[in-house]
Amino acid sequence: MICSKCGARYPDDRDACPFCGGENLRVAVKRQRQEVAGAYEKIAALEQRPHRAVKKARRFLWWAAAAAAALFLAALVFTLVLTGVWSSGALGRQERQLARLEEYYAAGQYEKMGRYLDKIPNSYEAVFEKYSGTERLYRSMALARDALSSTAEYLPRVTPGAITAEDAERDLTWAFEVLWEAEEHRAAGYPCGEEAAVEEIRAEMERCLREYARLTDDEIRSGTERGAAEEGPSLADLAEAFLERALEG
Repeated sequence: MICSKCGARYPDDRDACPFCGGENLRVAVKRQRQEVAGAYEKIAALEQRPHRAVKKARRFLWWAAAAAAALFLAALVFTLVLTGVWSSGALGRQERQLARLEEYYAAGQYEKMGRYLDKIPNSYEAVFEKYSGTERLYRSMALARDALSSTAEYLPRVTPGAITAEDAERDLTWAFEVLWEAEEHRAAGYPCGEEAAVEEIRAEMERCLREYARLTDDEIRSGTERGAAEEGPSLADLAEAFLERALEG
């Protein structure tokens, strides 16, 4: 069962949603039908009694059945009205959230966009994928940028061998993973309309590889192509070049 109020999934036989308390309309309908059916069964049983008792009981049970049906109909209408009001409010709230996210996206304020996404309880939904996906890619790029700049800064200052080729390759892998993911977005045709941000993040990551790792455009292109060519691609040769050029100053 999917709750009509909060969208949560729960067992079909529950009377209400365990997350928000919303009534399970299917269970309510089934219960009312059972009550009405029970009333008709009693009427049928009374057919075997004396005529006067049957007539009196039948009148009472018919009124009871009609009242139960009326109450059920009123409850159903009330629930549907409340559900409609809640759905309308939820839609309006989501539209405002998306408008705010689009403002941050258009301004390139990806960190601010990420902080706003953290305040949205259901930001994992597909409707937010353009912004949540962009923010994840931007966060990965920022971490890789910091790692590259730190390694490039400290390499000339530390004892030779203190930063190994494995360390350099790890930093490069973080950076190229951003480019590999950007390639996946491009290959998919930017399905969420995220092209502007993805290409901006890609350009910044490539700039960092040129500035901090001293890689050429051909080397960056080669490392990017390796992501699609094999599982767990090796960047050992690029890591060696990174170390040598950084130590040269």
